Amino acid sequence: MKLNFLEIVKKKKLSSIDSIREYLIGKTATVLDQEHGHNYGATGRTFTIMREADFNTGSLSRGIPGGNNIKYTQFSVDIRENREYIVNSIEKLEDKRSLIDNELKKEHGKLAFLIENELDEIDEVSFKIATSLDIIESKSMSKAKKIKLIKDLINI
Repeated sequence: MKLNFLEIVKKKKLSSIDSIREYLIGKTATVLDQEHGHNYGATGRTFTIMREADFNTGSLSRGIPGGNNIKYTQFSVDIRENREYIVNSIEKLEDKRSLIDNELKKEHGKLAFLIENELDEIDEVSFKIATSLDIIESKSMSKAKKIKLIKDLINI
C-alpha cells in the first residue's frame, strides 16, 4: 500500500510549504484517488510535479495534468532513497553547513572584536576596518584572496 503524500509529510517531517516544495519538485506522483471529477488523471496514473506547481498547506495545483488542485491525500510519491537522492541530499546539507560555518565564523569574529576592544555593542564600521587590517596583515594569504575577502566584507 502506498502512503498518501500527507502521511509522507508527517513521516519526513516536512514542516513548511518551502520544504514540501523542495521535496516534491521533479518527483513522480501516483494518483491514489479521484475526487469531484478533476482531470488530473485516473487512479494509478503518474505525473511529474513541475517547478511551476503552486503548493498550499494541503494541496497543489498548476504544473499537474489539467491544472486542477490535487489534495495531498489523493496522491503518493516514491519515498525510496536511491543513490541520486542521497547524493543530492548530501550536497544540499553541505551547502547549508557551509553557510552556517561562515555565519558562525563571522559571529565569532564580532565577539572577539568586542572582547578585544572592551565594547558592549558592535560598531560595524570599526569592525570592518579592524577585520580588513587583519586580512591585510595576514602573511598566509595571496593578494587575490585578500582582495576577495575585503570585497566580501565591505559588500562591493
